[in-house]
Parts: sequence; C-alpha cells; structure tokens
Amino acid sequence: MNCDDFQEDASRFMDRMLDASGQVGLFAHLSSCSDCRSFLASSVRVREVI
Repeated sequence: MNCDDFQEDASRFMDRMLDASGQVGLFAHLSSCSDCRSFLASSVRVREVI
C-alpha cells in the first residue's frame, strides 16, 4: 500500500465501509508511515469538529 491508497482506505475506514482485509493493509501501512499517521490523526480531528 502506498500513501495515496492509504488516504482512500482511511476515508472508507472512518465511514465504516472498509472490509477486514482492507483494514489489515491500512494498519500495516500505518505502522510504518509517520506521514499517514499524521494524516489519519488530522482527519479524525476534522471529523470530530464536523
């Protein structure tokens, strides 16, 4: 998974529309990419405000 794929899957994950295999890939990438960890944290904060 690359960062672009992660961003697409992260959106589906937050919408509870990502299947189990997608979640595995998402969290595997998240564990090794600080940019995507920051992206996810920012996305969660934005959704909390909305």
